[in-house]
Amino acid sequence: MPGINFSLDPIIRHDAIEQEWRRAESASSPSFFTSWTWIGTWLSLLPPDVKPHLLRATRGDQCVGLAVLVKRSTLRHYLIRSRQLHFNSAGSPEFDCIAIEHNGFQARADAEELWAAFVQWFRNSQIDVDELVLPGVAAVASLDALCPMTRSARVPAYAVDLKSLARSDDPAELLSRNGRQQLRRAFRHYQASGPLLVEEAETAERALNCFQELRLMHIASWTRRARPHAFMHPFFEQFHQRLIRAGMQRREIQLLRISAGQSVLGYLYNLRHNGRIYAYQSGFAVAGGRERPGYVCHALAMRYNALRGESVYDFMAGSNQLKRSFATTEYALDWITAQQPRMRFHIENGLKGLLTPIMGRLR
Repeated sequence: MPGINFSLDPIIRHDAIEQEWRRAESASSPSFFTSWTWIGTWLSLLPPDVKPHLLRATRGDQCVGLAVLVKRSTLRHYLIRSRQLHFNSAGSPEFDCIAIEHNGFQARADAEELWAAFVQWFRNSQIDVDELVLPGVAAVASLDALCPMTRSARVPAYAVDLKSLARSDDPAELLSRNGRQQLRRAFRHYQASGPLLVEEAETAERALNCFQELRLMHIASWTRRARPHAFMHPFFEQFHQRLIRAGMQRREIQLLRISAGQSVLGYLYNLRHNGRIYAYQSGFAVAGGRERPGYVCHALAMRYNALRGESVYDFMAGSNQLKRSFATTEYALDWITAQQPRMRFHIENGLKGLLTPIMGRLR
């Protein structure tokens, strides 16, 4: 079988590659985050000074994989200069605040084979690049062997098998005995105000209204805890307003309003793709000790989606008690920087290895 070759070309107009991307997506689309809905929306909002390139993987005359790479130069520690390629991301917090996960190629080829060929291309490439930055990718078994100089952060992620939940119709069954008692107590507390109701936005305008209500609740909750919230960068809201408009047309976006009588418990903003519900963002009402609006909203959303035939409710990366309590599956995503064997990186990594235990003792 012929090997896989790669080419990298500037994207002059993002709509010019839409047809090619959608063809690849129709053949195999493992993730919403590599769909044209996500990638096309992102490209359409990048400013002119961000220069995306289309990475095309071919076997013979057939395209077997597509991705977007952004070139960026950085200076670390006032000394370490690096020319980077960012995979389906921009390399700037201002534009990467949308937090891509389940990242990868829009591909027809076997994922492991494609990754192996791509990393080999990076190592042997004549392009002027020092580092390859891969955010939110599934574990790539061949990466360490092919590119020994890597820096990686592995983040746990959690999901729920909705098929098992559809059989029991009671999300409390996923919890421990104590967790079941607390959730059912929270249900009874809210039901005293009226029936618990899950409403899904059916139009883009209604979805955008729910998104704004979610935004207010989300910012208030995170500000109260003196923690940075998801809407810090204007790009986040701009991106999702456009994503919601695009995704609602294809039933890829789910905005849920959860209420008890006249009281709104919260809003959930989910992404929907091939039977998988990605629990992407949320906003919950102010809660007392026994109310637990996050648990109640997610429990109701899981049951709502299970009854509609969805397969997986994916809490995605990051660990907290709610995710761990409900999860039936734990997996991992990696944030990786692969480096060319440059002397400055050897020095940088050596100093980090030397200073890390010293700083740990000083804390």
